[in-house]
Amino acid sequence: MLVAGPDRTGGATVGMDCLISVRPESIQVAPADSAERLADGNQLKAYIRTLLFMGQNYEADIELPGGQMVLINLPPTTSWQEGQEVTLSVLAERLQLWDASAVTESEE
Repeated sequence: MLVAGPDRTGGATVGMDCLISVRPESIQVAPADSAERLADGNQLKAYIRTLLFMGQNYEADIELPGGQMVLINLPPTTSWQEGQEVTLSVLAERLQLWDASAVTESEE
């Protein structure tokens, strides 16, 4: 179950289709097998598909369980690898819910 902050759906109910938004810097990432403590809240497993070292950070294309891709900057202090399973974590107050029916076909 997803726990979120601001509700912009006009009253979301359990089972309702909705979209979520989050700022990339609000997403914490750790290797899936790491003992590193992530924020309590929403967590999901994902995979690093591509990785590019940018000097001060890594730019990673991360594949979510539904196949969606997100671009996230990762710190160079961890040993990252393409294909690596990671855990993404976001605090509830950092997520916003949006009514999925409000999205038009041109926006999809």
